[in-house]
Amino acid sequence: MMNLRSHLRRAGTALFLVWPGLAVPLSGLHGQQDVVFLHGLGQTAAAWISHANELSTLNPEIAPVPITTGSNYVFPTQASILSYWLGREGVNGAPAISHSNGGLVAREYVRAGGTRLNGHLSLGTPHLGAPLADNLALLGVDLFWMAVQNLDNIMFFRNNDPDFRWSLDGDLAMDKAAIIEEAAILLGPILVEEAFWEFSGTPFNRDLIESMKPGSPFLTTLNDSPALAEEAGQLDARVSISTQYPPNLLPWRYLYLNPHDPLYANVLAQLWDFQREDLMELAWDYYFYYLSHPNWNLSSNAYRWLEVFDNLLVIPGMVQVAIGAHSYGASDGVVPWVSSEYPENTRTIKIYDYEDYLFHTDQLAPTPGPGAPIIARMLEVIEQDFGITPQVLPSPLSVQIIGPREVPEGRVCEFEASVSGGSGGYSYQWSGVLNGTSSWVAGEIWDSGNLYLTVTSGGAQATARVFVTIIPDDGEELGGGAFC
Repeated sequence: MMNLRSHLRRAGTALFLVWPGLAVPLSGLHGQQDVVFLHGLGQTAAAWISHANELSTLNPEIAPVPITTGSNYVFPTQASILSYWLGREGVNGAPAISHSNGGLVAREYVRAGGTRLNGHLSLGTPHLGAPLADNLALLGVDLFWMAVQNLDNIMFFRNNDPDFRWSLDGDLAMDKAAIIEEAAILLGPILVEEAFWEFSGTPFNRDLIESMKPGSPFLTTLNDSPALAEEAGQLDARVSISTQYPPNLLPWRYLYLNPHDPLYANVLAQLWDFQREDLMELAWDYYFYYLSHPNWNLSSNAYRWLEVFDNLLVIPGMVQVAIGAHSYGASDGVVPWVSSEYPENTRTIKIYDYEDYLFHTDQLAPTPGPGAPIIARMLEVIEQDFGITPQVLPSPLSVQIIGPREVPEGRVCEFEASVSGGSGGYSYQWSGVLNGTSSWVAGEIWDSGNLYLTVTSGGAQATARVFVTIIPDDGEELGGGAFC
C-alpha cells in the first residue's frame, strides 16, 4: 500500500499532517534525501520550519521531515513516537538534525534498537544533562509558590480593603499600590517561565525534567559503553554543534550586571533595578499600616506583608542560583558547552564569537538574524558528514559555427565549431554544403546553401546553421576566422 509520503512525492505536494495529539509537518518532499528534524523542549516540529526550508533551498537534495515527538513525554515515549512516524512514512537510511531535547530523542531511538537513522547532527543538546534541570527540581517549586504567595497576599488586601489603592499617601499611594500589585502578577510568568527557562511557559513533565539532570539513570544508560558502541555502529556520522556567548552577555547574568543598557533592558531587569527596593519598602510600610488598622480582619492579616518583604528579599538570590548566574565558563548556560558535545570522540563544531553569539533559543531563530551562523555550519555537516551534496546542473549546451559567409567557387574552405555548456564529451555532425564528424569541417563548395551543425553532449543537443554564398574567385584570402 502506498504511504502518504510516496503519494505526496508523486503529487509534488507539501502539507502539515495533523493527527490526534500529534502534528507532523511534511515539507520539501521534492528532494532526493530525507532529513529528519527533531525539536526542542516545549516545542513542536514547527520550530524547524524556517531552518528546514532554508536548508532545502540552499541544498535542493534535502527533503525535510520535521516530526513532533511530544516533548513533554519522557524520552523513551518520544523515541517510540519517532519510531512510529519513521515507519509510517517510510523514512529509512536518513540522517537526523536535532535541537536540544530532540538530540536525546534521536539517541534514545537508536539505543532502543531503531535502525532507520544513519547519521545525527545535534544542536545544543544536553548529552550529559542540563544543570538547569537539577536546579529547577530544587528551587523551581519554591520560586513558583513564592510568586503565588505574593500575588495571593496582595490580592487579599485589594479585594478586602476598599481603600487599598489610597491607603498610605493619598493619590500617590494609588500608583505605588499599582506598582506592587503589578510586580506580584509579573513574578510568576517572568521568574518561573521566561527568565528561568527561556521557554514559553509550557508545564513540564517532572519525570522528563528528572531524566535531564546530570547523572540521571536515563543519561547514565544512554552514555554507557554499550549504548555508545551501538550508536557508533548504527550512525555513520555523529556531529554536535555547540554555541556559547561572551560571559558578560549571558542573558540571566546580564539582567543583574547591565540593567541600564537600553539594548538589552527588559521587564525583569527594570523590575529589580528600579522597583525592588521601593517594593520592599512599600511592603514594610503596608505591614505597619495594616497592623494598626481598625478592621480586625485586615489587621490580623498584616503579617502577609512581611511574607511579601521576605520573598522580595530572597527571590533574586534564588533565581541567580537556579539559573546559573553564579558560574562562568564551559559549565555555564542553559545547555553548557561541556554537556552539548557528544560524550566520546565525535566531531564537534563550536560557535563562540562576540559578533555571532547565540542564546539557546536563538539557535533556531529565522535568518537573516541570530540563526545565520547555524545555517552555514549545518550545510557543512550535511555535505561533508552526511554526503548530501547539491547536484551541479550543467549550463545549457550552445553552439556556433565560425567561418566565412561568402566563399569563392570551388575554393577549399574550413569551418570550426564553438561549443559551450553541456556535460562534456561532445560529438559533432556537419551536414549541408559540407559533411563531417569532427569539431571542424573543410572542403570545396561549388553552390550556395546552408551549412548545418548538430552537437550532442550527454542527453542534450544543440544546432547551428549558416548560409554560405558563392562568389567569384579573385585569388584573395578571406577573413572570418576560417581558411579558404
